[in-house]
Amino acid sequence: LNITVIKFPKICEISTEIWLSLFKMSFSVIEKKKTSTRAKDRIKLMMVYVHENFADKITVSDLAKVGYISERDCFRVFQECLHMTPIEYITNYRLQKACYMLVHSKDTISAISQECGLGSSSFFGKTFREHMGMTPMEYRKKWRNSDI
Repeated sequence: LNITVIKFPKICEISTEIWLSLFKMSFSVIEKKKTSTRAKDRIKLMMVYVHENFADKITVSDLAKVGYISERDCFRVFQECLHMTPIEYITNYRLQKACYMLVHSKDTISAISQECGLGSSSFFGKTFREHMGMTPMEYRKKWRNSDI
């Protein structure tokens, strides 16, 4: 049994490749379902909005306005294209940013939770633990000491 230890930079590289693959796959799924160009353009607009405003409060209503669609259609487009709700997408993106900040900054957990739009440190801790299987501090300790 050959077990390879993967260092953090390699994990970042792999996770980035995974995210890019997921985006590519989501758009290929759109193609297979013959989803209109208009729907693809709308999901792109909404995703860009999340990426540019993740630190701020984002509602489904905000996303729907950006995509020029109803809130109901916003849910439908996210589910159809990304297989998740708009809120799940926002949360996942914020957690991805938080993971990066935990390793690459000396900001407090509370500051990171605010900078990532995840609110109070207790909510951040609970959400982070649910998604990552460890607390933000445990994550920081685990990855900060690895060879970056």
